[in-house]
Amino acid sequence: MSEDEFVNNIYMSRIEEFLKKAEAKPSMGRKELSLKVEWSQRKGYPQIKCYVPMEKPVGLMLESELPIDLGGEATRPAPFQYFLFGLAASYLSIFMILASRKGIKLGKASLKIKSDIDYLSILKVDEGRESLGEMEMELNVESEASDEDLLKLLEEAKNRCPVFSPIKVKVMLKTI
Repeated sequence: MSEDEFVNNIYMSRIEEFLKKAEAKPSMGRKELSLKVEWSQRKGYPQIKCYVPMEKPVGLMLESELPIDLGGEATRPAPFQYFLFGLAASYLSIFMILASRKGIKLGKASLKIKSDIDYLSILKVDEGRESLGEMEMELNVESEASDEDLLKLLEEAKNRCPVFSPIKVKVMLKTI
């Protein structure tokens, strides 16, 4: 693999370099992630904010607001939307890394995620009601790879995705 090989918008040399270091010293393979999420009491300001540090010297301020039905202004994404984004982005990233490492080039890749949230179960204690409904993701990929190879990759990504282990998600493949 050449030093600057770039597959599916991923620097493969960076992955290989990290693997060599982490295999020599396994403790390097674990990275701690930590966020401090703050609630604002100031009317007219987003209710929730969080500074997200990154490896580069620039970070990002995330802001969130509850939906109107839950007492917010809905001027920012709801926390539940960030949850879905995090789940989908994590899964899609793992899928793309695995595809790239196997030499599977993808023209396009997108993921649709959907679920429903029962606001009533949040506002009232009601035994037997689950606040989060079944979650479904539809992975759309454009590839020369066979459906069989893509389905294997889909399952492998599902098994390796760190956010999937505590929750159950149904993932479907759609080739385009």
